[in-house]
Amino acid sequence: MTDVKIAPRPPYAFETLTIANNDVISFNNNLATNSERAFVSIEGGNLRYRLDGTNSSNIVGHLVLANGNFIVDGRTALKGCKMTANGANVTASVTYFAR
Repeated sequence: MTDVKIAPRPPYAFETLTIANNDVISFNNNLATNSERAFVSIEGGNLRYRLDGTNSSNIVGHLVLANGNFIVDGRTALKGCKMTANGANVTASVTYFAR
């Protein structure tokens, strides 16, 4: 396994999100407000997300395949991130990095 440098700032919070098929969810607002970056890994199915505050859907948004991960950088993007499970329920593990 290769080490991945995610952020120069320390991690300060973690949450697990369960996203049912076709549901749209966002990060915890308090955690997103106090963060500069989030590392998200997903399990269980594919996921689509948008960072502009508009809801994603099964066909619209950036696609992350099952067991993939992505980074959301910046408070505006963190607060605007909308995620949708695509075809199966998804568990998203999120580590937040301090501002």
